[in-house]
Amino acid sequence: MADLLSLHWGERIVGVEASVTPGAIRVRTAFSADRTPVAADGELPDESKGLAAALSGAGVSARKADVVLSQQDVVTRWLELPPVPDEELPGIVRYQAGTKSTLSVDQLIVDYLPLPASEDSETRSVLLATVAKSTVAEIVRDLSVAGIELRSLGVGSLALSDLAKTVSGSQSQGDGLVVVADREQLEVTVHQGGCTVLTHSASLSGETDPVRTAGQAISRALFAAGNSVADLNLDSAVLFGALGEDLVDVVRGRMSGSQGDPRVDVVSLTDTPLVDFQSQPPEPLLGSPALVSAIGGLLAANGQVVERVDFMDPHKPPPPERRVSTQLLVRVAVGLVLAIGLVYGLKTMNERGALDEISELEEKVQDQRKLFFGKADSAKKLPSTSTVDRWNQKKVQWLDQLNELTPILGDSGEVILTEVNMSQDVRQGLGRITVTGLANDRGPVTKMTSDIRGLENYTVRPSKLDPNKDRQAAFRFRFNKVNILLDGKAKTPGAEKKKAENGQAQTKAGSSGKEEAGS
Repeated sequence: MADLLSLHWGERIVGVEASVTPGAIRVRTAFSADRTPVAADGELPDESKGLAAALSGAGVSARKADVVLSQQDVVTRWLELPPVPDEELPGIVRYQAGTKSTLSVDQLIVDYLPLPASEDSETRSVLLATVAKSTVAEIVRDLSVAGIELRSLGVGSLALSDLAKTVSGSQSQGDGLVVVADREQLEVTVHQGGCTVLTHSASLSGETDPVRTAGQAISRALFAAGNSVADLNLDSAVLFGALGEDLVDVVRGRMSGSQGDPRVDVVSLTDTPLVDFQSQPPEPLLGSPALVSAIGGLLAANGQVVERVDFMDPHKPPPPERRVSTQLLVRVAVGLVLAIGLVYGLKTMNERGALDEISELEEKVQDQRKLFFGKADSAKKLPSTSTVDRWNQKKVQWLDQLNELTPILGDSGEVILTEVNMSQDVRQGLGRITVTGLANDRGPVTKMTSDIRGLENYTVRPSKLDPNKDRQAAFRFRFNKVNILLDGKAKTPGAEKKKAENGQAQTKAGSSGKEEAGS
């Protein structure tokens, strides 16, 4: 498998080149480089080769990079919106971004992380993320100088949460806190139900007591989260970085208001079985939030995250329906006029014979109507016929839908479906298939929902994994009621094959005709 290049773009550029598989991240090399300053005259300074030199010195072979931004370059906000459908979210979120930003929305790239909501909820929430277009242009320029292509652009704090949830396992679906800190920088994320709802950062550089300053920043983050997010009950925390051990008591004290004794885990990148370093980075780099973010960004780059923020491919509204141009309408109208004139001329030329044939046919039709309907009014359509027509138009061929989904739902034994429900009476779409099942890892569920979302007839709403409470079961996670909405009907199996066979038959017939003509 090809190595991935993940970069954290902050005051300095910190990167890793690694190979990623479900359950394992093998870091081949880690490095850091100075961020290129922007010259006043637009000229690239001599330091512009800093990143290129760092990549060359580390022996990086990847030519495409996945970048995550620090909090100094990206702004995140928790937004509560009306319960609009998914296709209307991009427009509403973009409007809200324009009202809350000091920059014009035309100067920003806007994306968001949709948060799960129940069907009967009166509101829905998203985590808004914005970045200036000038910042993206600077990153593209610096990477281009180093011979690297920018593939995706995410948020460093969300990458921290992705890594923490993967490492913590069963804690990932509860309400919790992720703290990454060294003596220079502090990063805090708050997640509810496994989804990030708030991010916060603070500089600890130059502080005589960085632990005390970090504790104050954590308190501010928890206060902001409590005022914004309803029903937030923090019961766990994951700590990374050089100050992780020093912040255990501080974090536990700040979470003392939660019910029960909160669980606080300190994770070292060198000790967790998820991450394997081919050669261990130097200590200042190893304990930095930037390195943790860069490693966390590998999960999204490898497709192990269901929902992500990507400023290179942000959420967009569906394309508008194609409208017929005026020129095309004129052409159609002219064609209709010519066709009508041609028909009228032919009718005039053969009027006598045609009228006689029509009269005979009408008499035969009337005779047949009398035989079939008797004395009833034969001009009216039978009510039963209309009912059958409406039923045929609305019904969903569930066997065709399941035949289209079976290769994805039953691809391997890593996901077990325990319940499949199909319903046609839904508020949106043609129908809904709801699946419930078990899995031993997040990756197969993520792949299943991503593959279904890639089909043009289906939409999958965000869902979450719950720990499997049956301790005797072989699977660790349970996913409940994953709703697969039908936006279109599946093609009837065998239709394409039949069409191809007909085409081959016509080809053979044509070839036979040519041979006979030649002989």
